[in-house]
Amino acid sequence: QPQLSRNAAATSARPTANSGRHRSSPAVGLAALPSAQREARAPEQAPAEPSDVAAPRALDPFAGIIPGYYDTHIERHQAMTVPAFRRAVQVIAGSLGQLKLAQLDSANKNVVPIPFLRQPDPKRTTQVIISQTMEDLCLWGAAYWYNPRWATADGWRFSGSSTPKHKSVERIAPEDVALVRHDGYTIYRYDSKGVQHPVKVPLEAIIMFEAPSGHWLRDGSRTLQTAQLLEDAVRTYAKTPLPQVVIQNAGPRKTPQQVQELLSSYEASRSQRSTAYTGRDLSITSLGFDAQQIALSEARAQVVLDIARMTGVPSLYLSQGIQNSSHSYSNLTQQRLDLWAAMQPFAHAIEQRLSFDDVTGQGYTVAFDMSSFLRVDPMYRADLYAKAITSGWMTVEEVRAFEQLEPTPNAPGPGDPDGGIEGPNRTGTTS
Repeated sequence: QPQLSRNAAATSARPTANSGRHRSSPAVGLAALPSAQREARAPEQAPAEPSDVAAPRALDPFAGIIPGYYDTHIERHQAMTVPAFRRAVQVIAGSLGQLKLAQLDSANKNVVPIPFLRQPDPKRTTQVIISQTMEDLCLWGAAYWYNPRWATADGWRFSGSSTPKHKSVERIAPEDVALVRHDGYTIYRYDSKGVQHPVKVPLEAIIMFEAPSGHWLRDGSRTLQTAQLLEDAVRTYAKTPLPQVVIQNAGPRKTPQQVQELLSSYEASRSQRSTAYTGRDLSITSLGFDAQQIALSEARAQVVLDIARMTGVPSLYLSQGIQNSSHSYSNLTQQRLDLWAAMQPFAHAIEQRLSFDDVTGQGYTVAFDMSSFLRVDPMYRADLYAKAITSGWMTVEEVRAFEQLEPTPNAPGPGDPDGGIEGPNRTGTTS
């Protein structure tokens, strides 16, 4: 019956010969028409087709609050125009993109990484593809690498074994992944003319990364849209620094041309001077508020702090410190550690996926080399190493190796108790 009511409402909204100039409201329906008109219109109704029956819709938990408000998202190109957000993405993606990928064996010791880890895409540098993958994880919560030669043996290492491994891949933007199913992916590929074509590929052709801390375009849409509105307000106040002004004429009536000349002269004067002069027959009244009265600067600073809370990037890296706070060497180190904590979910997403059997193989894992990133406080590290050497759980050579320094000349070693490598004060070797 709901379908009949909908068709009847649509029919009653169309003017017919019986209705004349009167047009019924769609909400009235056949029940509100006289019986003669109902009988005349009934044969015109087409029978309801099975395809027209509305399917039951899923319940929206936010429909009773603000329909369609919490399920919005902001486009990538719009979000990246917000300087603080762009900086947050670059800090996460750029910092991790500069780190090397290390391959570890079952004993958690470094081994020579496979060529795939050194350069996953032969056409691009590793830093670029890792940085863009991190950016996709931040913005969309997912990233995709595609093996374009998945259907040939040349696209795999150990193609004849039961567990072939990817030889090379290329990054696919999340916008080009049309459908993800349990039996494969539908991705968009582009021909030489730039025409988009959907292509279905199996699961093994795609390396998919997932990060629970991503989806900034969706979860941070309100904050980013607010930032854009504030930027628009700044541009408005930059063009017209003062609030809206009304000039009232108390003298003789002016022609439209004279009014336009007066307004142009006033705007030109205000753009050059902070003080304006008007005759005795003109009075100026200001409407609205200026930027200081609406706390525009404070609102923009608050948005930057909201972006820091949303992304996990310390506000100091977004050039916006906490109000009434001071920065010292110690809390700068803490900010660095906070940034490291914000990077970990995205780093683990790549590490764990590249540790799968279709990349490195069973018994091997992949990890980012964070040693260079965590070297933030020389005094702290020196104190730690001194205690480690005194306690005996590290040696001088292990400390130098950890700091990526050359071995110390004449330093004792396990195979040479009297000295290490050849040094300036060393002649000959021990037997």
